[in-house]
Amino acid sequence: MRRDLLMLVAIVVVVLVTQASLPVFDDALFFRRFATNLIDHGVWAWNPADGAVHGNTSQLWQVVVLGLTAIAREWSLMAGRVVLGACVVVAGWLLMRAYPRGRSAVLLGMASPIALATMLSGMETATTLALGAALLAIPRGGAAFTVLLYLARPDTLLLSVPTLMFRRQWASLVAAGVVLIGFLGLFQWGYGSALPLSFAVKTGLSDVYDAHFLALSAAAGRKHLLFFSVLTAPLAWAGFRSRLIIPAALFVGFHAFGSIDVMGMHARFYAPCLPWVVAAAAQRWTFRASSGLGLWVIWALFTAAAVHQGWLPGERGWSIGQVSLWTYAAYIVATGAMLWRGLGMGVVLMGAVLVNPSLPSESLHDDAGVERLRDLVSSWKGLEQATDCLGTDLHVYHSEIGVPGYYFSTVTDLGGLMNTETHAGVSFDEMCLRDQPALLFLPHRNYRTLNKEVRTSTCLEGYRRVVKRSSSPLYVRHDLVKAYRCGP
Repeated sequence: MRRDLLMLVAIVVVVLVTQASLPVFDDALFFRRFATNLIDHGVWAWNPADGAVHGNTSQLWQVVVLGLTAIAREWSLMAGRVVLGACVVVAGWLLMRAYPRGRSAVLLGMASPIALATMLSGMETATTLALGAALLAIPRGGAAFTVLLYLARPDTLLLSVPTLMFRRQWASLVAAGVVLIGFLGLFQWGYGSALPLSFAVKTGLSDVYDAHFLALSAAAGRKHLLFFSVLTAPLAWAGFRSRLIIPAALFVGFHAFGSIDVMGMHARFYAPCLPWVVAAAAQRWTFRASSGLGLWVIWALFTAAAVHQGWLPGERGWSIGQVSLWTYAAYIVATGAMLWRGLGMGVVLMGAVLVNPSLPSESLHDDAGVERLRDLVSSWKGLEQATDCLGTDLHVYHSEIGVPGYYFSTVTDLGGLMNTETHAGVSFDEMCLRDQPALLFLPHRNYRTLNKEVRTSTCLEGYRRVVKRSSSPLYVRHDLVKAYRCGP
C-alpha cells in the first residue's frame, strides 16, 4: 500500500505545484470574505451592515477558511489548496486501507482529473472526498461522518443515508438525524434560513434564473455529466455489481435532473460520490482483466470522439473550466495500464502529463491570484480603475460577486446567492434607489431578464456607463464619474 500511497502523494504535489498559478473559482472568494468580516468586524456575514446570511453551502469549509485566514491571511487561497490536496490524499489512504486488493482502483480514482480538480477550485469539494472515504472505511463513525458530510455539502445526505441503511446502522442514522435537526434549528436562528440560499437557487425553488440562463446551464450541465460519466466508466464497470453504486447513482441522478448546473466545471457537482464509485470498483477489481482489453478500446475511442466533437469540456472557454487534451490522453493511457497489468507506472504517467507541467512563474499571494482571476474575463472590467481612483470603501452592485467582494466593503449580489431581498421579490429599482450604490455593474449578460429590468429602471438614469465592451458593463454614479477618470 505504501507504494501506491506515495504515488498518489507525488501526483497531488505535481498538480498543486504545476497549477499553482491558476486562479481559484470566483465562488471560493465568498468563503474568504466571510472569514475576513468576522476577523475584522466581528460579524459572520457577507456585508457586515446587512447581518448574517446563509449564502455559502458549505458551513464546514467556512470554518476551515476562517482558520486559514486567521493564520495566513495573505496566503489563504494557496493554503486552502494545500488542505484540499491533503483531503484527496487522506481519501485515497482510507480507501486503500479498507480495500487493499483494490488499491489500483483507488489510485486510479483519486488520481483522476475529477478528483485532482477538486484541489484547485478553492472550494469545499475535496473535503467531501475525505469524509466520504471515512464514512466508507470507518463504519463505527457513521453518525459523525454523516453530520460532517452534510456540513460540507448538504446534498451528501443522498450518499450517507443509503449507506447507513445498507449497513443497518439505525442508531447512527437516528443520532445523525437528531444532530442535523439541531444544526438546522441553529441555522434558522442565526441566519433566518435553515437551508442556504444557493440551495433554493440551484434547485429551481427561486425564480432568479430566467429561461435563457436555465438553457445555458442545462447545456453546460450535460457536458459536466458526460465528463463525470465517461471518466468514471471504467470504475463503474468494475464495480457495477456492488451495492455501493446505488447511492452514487442516486446522487448523480439528483444533480442530473434536479439541480441547475452553475459553476459545475470539472464535474464538481458529481464529485462527492466518487469515493462510492471507487470503493465499488475496489471491491470487484480482481476481475478487471477478464474482458478489459475490448471494453477499454471502445471506451478510449468514445472518449476521443467525444472530446473531438466538443461533447466534453476542452481547451476553449474560460480557462478555469478548460480540460487539456493531455489530460484525456494521459488518463486513457493510465486506465489501460491499470486494467491490463495493474501497472502503477500508468498513473505516474498520468500525474506527470496531466496538466502540461510548468513551474509557477507568478506570485502565489492572494492579491496576485485575485488579480489573475479578475483579468481572465471582462465581467470585472473597470474594477481596477475604480479601486485606484475611488478607493474600496464603496457600495457595489454585481452578479459576479467573488472578485468585487475581495476589494469593496459592501457588495450587493444581483444573482441572489447572498441577497435575501432578491428571493423576497424586492425589485431592482427599489433596492437601487434606496442604496444609490457607487458602482453598478450590469448583471452578467446571461441574465437576460434581469438585464432588461436593470436597463429600463429609473435608478440607472443616475449613472453613466464607463466601460463599453464587457459581459457586465460598469456604470458609475454621476457624482463620481469625474473622480473615476483620474487615470487612463
